[in-house]
Amino acid sequence: MDKARHTVESIEHHLLANSLIPIPSLPEQKAITHFLTHTNHRISKHRAAVRREIDLLHEYRTRLIADVVTGKLDVREAAAHLPKGDPLPLTANCQDGTELADPGRSHRP
Repeated sequence: MDKARHTVESIEHHLLANSLIPIPSLPEQKAITHFLTHTNHRISKHRAAVRREIDLLHEYRTRLIADVVTGKLDVREAAAHLPKGDPLPLTANCQDGTELADPGRSHRP
């Protein structure tokens, strides 16, 4: 094949065959695997808990709207005490300090 027609250069076999590639020792590989597995499990648990909370909030919102629309809940007095103008943005910080966006102001995938 003509190399001049390719956008990305390929690595020649003899260059790759003569390269040294660092590989962690087996105990270090096992430690890395254990760490990643444990971290992935923790993330999965937290993600499931957050998803459950979001689902419960959606359920609560739906119920609240239904109760207001059907007259089971009168919100006129509470609405009279609300501050005027835009509502404050909702923010939350993760344990590592990163800020989570207001879910009401961003689109959900």
